[in-house]
Amino acid sequence: AGLESGADVYMLKPFEKQELRIQLHNLLEQRQEFHRRYADFAQEPEKNVDTAPSKEDQFVTRAKAIVHEHLDDSEFSVTHFCRAIFLSRTQLHKKLTALTGLSASHFIRQIRLYTAQQFVKTTDLTITDIAYKVGFTDPNYFTRCYTQEFGEAPTETRNLLINSKI
Repeated sequence: AGLESGADVYMLKPFEKQELRIQLHNLLEQRQEFHRRYADFAQEPEKNVDTAPSKEDQFVTRAKAIVHEHLDDSEFSVTHFCRAIFLSRTQLHKKLTALTGLSASHFIRQIRLYTAQQFVKTTDLTITDIAYKVGFTDPNYFTRCYTQEFGEAPTETRNLLINSKI
């Protein structure tokens, strides 16, 4: 019943130490695979044509969609995110960290920054306009976050793109 309701592992007592080690190793590898799978915020999870999307894929896709719906809303917070996805703050945190390795606030910020990077690369909007468009209220803070995430300022990203086209 526990496995049917979504438990990752079920072991009967007394259990063998080696069995416990193997189960823990498998769980850690599974988490690392989730982190790799959902690390690229610019892409949706790979879809396998032969099978229906997994519960994890559906959850991450839905979570991304909710953040994108509220992208330009600087007031959109983790509390709003919890309400929109119908989970408590604790449940959302546990699920997101298990799948992506990110807390809810970092998840929101990552999506905002990756979307901003696409705007920097594909539009002629000013960096300030892009900052507001992705929900930042302070363009300087946006530039600091962007630089921390991508290792270069948004203007540098744009300049590199312009120089590569010349």
